[in-house]
Amino acid sequence: MKSWDTLDSACNMVVDVTRYRKLDHVDMMPICCYYNLRISIEHLQNRKGLDGFEQSGDIKCLLDSEKRYRRRWCFS
Repeated sequence: MKSWDTLDSACNMVVDVTRYRKLDHVDMMPICCYYNLRISIEHLQNRKGLDGFEQSGDIKCLLDSEKRYRRRWCFS
């Protein structure tokens, strides 16, 4: 259970960054933050539905941030 709590805490930090930081300036997001963003999305999607765990708003926020990042930095 401690592992889930630790991962949830890490995901919450990434959600906070994407929500409360001005992500219109996505070009300032380092690549390591992008990897944390991806892992947080995957973790929350896998966790969704387990034990009544529901954070679809957080997942949507992270997915929106990923789209903005990809539009700015990914060319393929």
